[in-house]
Amino acid sequence: MTKNDADTIAKIRETITAITFDLWGTLLDDRPVAVGERLVRDMRMAFFQKMVRRAGRELDRTQLVAAYRHAAGVFDHYWKRQQAFDARIGIQAMLEFVSVEFDEQSVAELVRYFEEVNDQVTIPAITGVPEAVAALAAGYRLGVISDTGWTPGRILRNHLQRNGLLQHFAVTVFSDEAGACKPHPRLFETALSALETRPQTTLHIGDLLFTDVRGAKAAGCYAAWIHRPDFLDNHTHNDQPDLIVSGVAELAEILLK
Repeated sequence: MTKNDADTIAKIRETITAITFDLWGTLLDDRPVAVGERLVRDMRMAFFQKMVRRAGRELDRTQLVAAYRHAAGVFDHYWKRQQAFDARIGIQAMLEFVSVEFDEQSVAELVRYFEEVNDQVTIPAITGVPEAVAALAAGYRLGVISDTGWTPGRILRNHLQRNGLLQHFAVTVFSDEAGACKPHPRLFETALSALETRPQTTLHIGDLLFTDVRGAKAAGCYAAWIHRPDFLDNHTHNDQPDLIVSGVAELAEILLK
């Protein structure tokens, strides 16, 4: 991992008054979520299978996985175009893939289940994050800027609350509520306005070069990248962060040293 420039660190320490955080892989663990021994994605597919069976169709495991992956592809299409997406879009994609039509009540039931199923557990914070965020909150105004997929912002706030994190954030901006995905400027502008800060005095930290770093830099903010060179498409992008860190805990060490 490249060593950070001492002059850049000094300038950031002197300048910033606010910090915004990505959520997945930055604050919360992004490994697959399980309820007991069952993965949430398997629970979603099982519920989808049950609902389709109620409509008179039977889907095997292969068809279910293919439909779920198709929805993921639809999500990716929206994401790469900075367009917000949610469980309703995913459910419609799965239904179209298996050529099944549902009435609005059944669609709403599916959407609600897909959105809320992982609210049965607590997605854990990454090691060291609660302590680091609490320490940073003593000296900076803090916010969250996060993209969402199956799980909406209203549920993700519950996970932040259970990890003792929500109280430290003056604003939480989620793509399903903002109507756009990072790096779209709308999310950063919304957060900066709520934090009553300027881009030049704000640092954003996240683990994706093409959303977090690109969006922050385009908005005029400083950007700290959590070093995950092999994660998603990071290896295909050349966006340049101001800082490279192993995580939020290291950022706190740098800023509060």
